Amino acid sequence: MSQHENAHIPDWNEVRSALARAARERILILDGAMGTMIQRLKLTEENFRGERFHGLEAAAARQ
Repeated sequence: MSQHENAHIPDWNEVRSALARAARERILILDGAMGTMIQRLKLTEENFRGERFHGLEAAAARQ
């Protein structure tokens, strides 16, 4: 019997719960098809910073 035959395949609820826990703890980078779709949006740095991090670089430079 191969190692793959004994591997646990999580259901969608397990995957969703694990992603939600990870997102509460850290920044997640999604890769693959999702990454390709995000790249098609041609986002800028301002899109990623948003209002919450506006001017953050300037504030860090003053410290």
